[in-house]
Amino acid sequence: MEAMAMPEGPVTLFITHSNLTSMSAETKLPRTMTIGKLRDRLYMSTGTAPSAQALTLQDATGTPVAMLDDDTKTLGFYFPEDGMLLHVRRRWSTAGVCVVCLRP
Repeated sequence: MEAMAMPEGPVTLFITHSNLTSMSAETKLPRTMTIGKLRDRLYMSTGTAPSAQALTLQDATGTPVAMLDDDTKTLGFYFPEDGMLLHVRRRWSTAGVCVVCLRP
């Protein structure tokens, strides 16, 4: 069985956020970007800290395709296609406290 080749070039995704219901930003992202770097970039636009982000790649209808949970993998590893959604969900601690709100 032959491995699938990762498409080259950027991918256009729509960014949505669980706490920002009016947010739906279209953006081009390099497929070579690691998920860790993607989390940093999303922090700048969503305000959700990288450690509090749960990322889901969804098809155009909102059906989940993949959880982007390995910060060392590239976006291309998950085979995103133009027009898909990248949904950011803010994770909460087990105590029911917003992870982002905790201060060291």
